[in-house]
Amino acid sequence: MAGIYLAKPPGAQMTNPTVQTTLPANPAVYGETLRREPDSNVSPRQSGPAIPQVPGPAPFPREPTWIEATRPDPNLGRPAVGDAVPDPGRHAPSPRDQVAQPTQPQTPQLSPIPVKNGVLRQRKGESAVAGLRIETPPSADYVLKLVNIRDGKEEMLIYVHRGSTFETKIPLGAYKINGAYGETWYGEKYLFGPERTSFIRLVQKDGKSDQFTFYRSGNRTKGYVVHGFDIHLTQQISGNLETQNIRAEEF
Repeated sequence: MAGIYLAKPPGAQMTNPTVQTTLPANPAVYGETLRREPDSNVSPRQSGPAIPQVPGPAPFPREPTWIEATRPDPNLGRPAVGDAVPDPGRHAPSPRDQVAQPTQPQTPQLSPIPVKNGVLRQRKGESAVAGLRIETPPSADYVLKLVNIRDGKEEMLIYVHRGSTFETKIPLGAYKINGAYGETWYGEKYLFGPERTSFIRLVQKDGKSDQFTFYRSGNRTKGYVVHGFDIHLTQQISGNLETQNIRAEEF
């Protein structure tokens, strides 16, 4: 009989100065030049004898005067915003300096799946003759996977409800027995749910070996004896098995 223990940014702002524009009354300020034409209806004034004109020095030529037109500033009275002055103490992060934030995985919406005690999966092709008996504690449901050491492939997957016992037969050979346990079954893909499933491996006491050999002894004359295992997943005073925690990918 085998037993086991459960183990604000800175910147300069500029404003336009106030300009008081005084428009002269002379229309020439807008670029027009006034010129008075002689009136053709007025005859020249008749006067006495003509006074001879004594030629004198030519008048000093007068340069034309240009008056620059002054237009009102359309932006007068509006605040002007200057370009922001960069802060030498800060710099924009470059694309390679930006670290992508990891996304948190979302827990899938799972529905409980009803299941009975029994073999969920079994490899075909070999005769199952060795007995295996599994007893579980009342605290959790268990699913046990038997991995054939010969080729490292799964031989059988067994489900056992809490506080119950299940018996079956398996082919002769050496196996590793991995276990998963939890409260609610969500199927073979999610087991007892993400982050709610615990994984273990059964080993002999003091961790000496994790192999369970199912074999046959004797001969045809005296008869054969097939050696199997009783696995109690409840605490035993004289238990000779232990559990080791494993990762999910090792299950």
